[in-house]
Amino acid sequence: MTSHRINQLKPYKAPLPIDIRVIRKYTTQWSPTDKPQLFYLLIDADGNTIEAKVQTKRNKLDPHVTLYSCYNIDGYAVDPNIGYRQVVPQTATIVIGDRTVFKSTSELPIPKYYFNFVAYKDLLIMQKQSLLLTDKLQLESTSATTIEVEPPVEAYRESMQKLKRMPKTRNIVYGQQAAKDIRDNITTLQNVVSMNPDSIDNYRFACKAAIKEFHGYRKWYRRKCSNSDCDDTLRPEEDYLLCKHCGRIDNPVYTYCVNGTLDDGTATLSVVFFDNAMTQAIGIDCETMVLKNGYEDPKVIPNPIRSLAGQQKIYSFSMHKNKDASIQRTLEVDPSADIQEVEAIPQRHIEHAPATPAAKISRKHPTDNPGTQESTSQEYNDGGFNLFHATIKDRQVGMYNLVCQLSGHKVFAPSLHGDEEIDNALHLAAKLAPSYRINVVTGAALQMQRELRWFQEVKQCIEPTYKDALNKEGKTPSMVFTDEHKELYAQGQEWMKNSASSCTVVAALIVTMTFAAAFTVPGGNQGDGKPLFVNKKIFMLFIASDAIALFSSTTSVLMFLGILTSGFQETDFLEALPKRLTIGLLSLFISIAATMIAFSSTLALVLQAKVTWIAAPLVVGTGIPLYLFGSLQFPLLVELLLSTYGRSIFH
Repeated sequence: MTSHRINQLKPYKAPLPIDIRVIRKYTTQWSPTDKPQLFYLLIDADGNTIEAKVQTKRNKLDPHVTLYSCYNIDGYAVDPNIGYRQVVPQTATIVIGDRTVFKSTSELPIPKYYFNFVAYKDLLIMQKQSLLLTDKLQLESTSATTIEVEPPVEAYRESMQKLKRMPKTRNIVYGQQAAKDIRDNITTLQNVVSMNPDSIDNYRFACKAAIKEFHGYRKWYRRKCSNSDCDDTLRPEEDYLLCKHCGRIDNPVYTYCVNGTLDDGTATLSVVFFDNAMTQAIGIDCETMVLKNGYEDPKVIPNPIRSLAGQQKIYSFSMHKNKDASIQRTLEVDPSADIQEVEAIPQRHIEHAPATPAAKISRKHPTDNPGTQESTSQEYNDGGFNLFHATIKDRQVGMYNLVCQLSGHKVFAPSLHGDEEIDNALHLAAKLAPSYRINVVTGAALQMQRELRWFQEVKQCIEPTYKDALNKEGKTPSMVFTDEHKELYAQGQEWMKNSASSCTVVAALIVTMTFAAAFTVPGGNQGDGKPLFVNKKIFMLFIASDAIALFSSTTSVLMFLGILTSGFQETDFLEALPKRLTIGLLSLFISIAATMIAFSSTLALVLQAKVTWIAAPLVVGTGIPLYLFGSLQFPLLVELLLSTYGRSIFH
């Protein structure tokens, strides 16, 4: 039975079987007023990733999941008011494209960490009672198959124990247990601020830090409308407060809104204390602070609030996309508490996420020696390619970025099996990419540039001691790169020289013509040597366009000569050669356009007295060669600009 990659599925086509692994499913607890959100990551056998988001409907999970290409995975669901918990989706209709639909009609209330399955149109999942994680489910589809629920029970329990030690993955409810949860999940501000803002919106963290300062330039409290259906801030009038919806309000509601900066020594973070958080922190509600304690100036921070500055406390807070945070709770530092710093959240997502059958992730027990310094990715080796190696070998850019983000750039194993004589990650990056991966860019030179980008990216990440390591053939990664890319290097060199030679001829002709045109001006010269049409505006257009054409064509010739005389080192394909070709093509395009303008202005200058309608045909005639040149060469120029100066594929 042949499987297809996710990216091979096309809208409006019949569904094809896919090997898909569902990895990590989280949702929130919900109440009658809070709608749940469910996110989970799907990954096929070739490492292509998609993110599924279950929509909500009437306070229950709506069985409708839309899939789309994505490698910035949220990882689990968000409920800023209640917390998080792990679940398995119940029923789902998976929509790929616009009309391709896979249906799952039965519930799956199985407490498994992830499961593998093959999806078909009108897929029916039959469930037996009391299924364990090691049991199998029988699928009814176009052909019989099974799914295996992994990992084994013991591995699942170990992973759940580790999951509980991660930040903000447990329900946060106020009380003694909540305080313990916060203390057990402390991280650093550096871990928090270094994350992608889109991936941590409304997520909760806990840090041991101090308020560096409170900002007095913002009002530290606000007066709100006392009507339960209105939450507007009141506007002060002469002797009363006015709500734009409810009119005059005599008994306003006072709430805190205190802005400050949190600092734990690793980073700083802008935070805001809203009403409940500040009341819990200082033990004084806002109305008492304003009316009874006399702090009525909204821009003068009260002393009880100022006293928080500089004190080391444990702050629980929620993050927002703008990298600001709202404090949820303040705890005193308990010296007797066993507070252990934990890694940033993304590291947990990769724990059980194999990308191919060979890319299995080990389920070894954590080391008993906490002082042991091991490469994080070595934890994921299990007799074959690990996830990091698989993404490099197959040039999976999206999956590579996903691994880097979720692991905090710490998953880079030196070699397979830990054997120094086997290819390490840099050896794999040095090998020629598969043809279907390398052909995503045009031309051998840009393909060589892309291969160099991969090699340089992995070289920056791998452990320094392995950059010159020998494989079983006694070759370093650089030697492997040279051997693997000999043919591509020769093709790139030939492509560059042929392109530069052809363009040099055109640019040289333009240089010759524009140089001669500067001394044979239209209409001739007067007795004193001045051109006859020197006072004509069209003549000045001719002079300007001729000068631009001369300068730009000269620049183009120099750039193309720089390519022809280049030593063509491998690293030249990374930036030097594409840069020269980009400047050369851009200058050549400008010179051709300026030459056509100079020619048209000359005809208009000479014939305008007798042929008054000459302007329109000239404009049309000038535009035709410019359009042809642009349509043929502009796509290459755009690709060169994006490849050389655009956003890196690694981010």
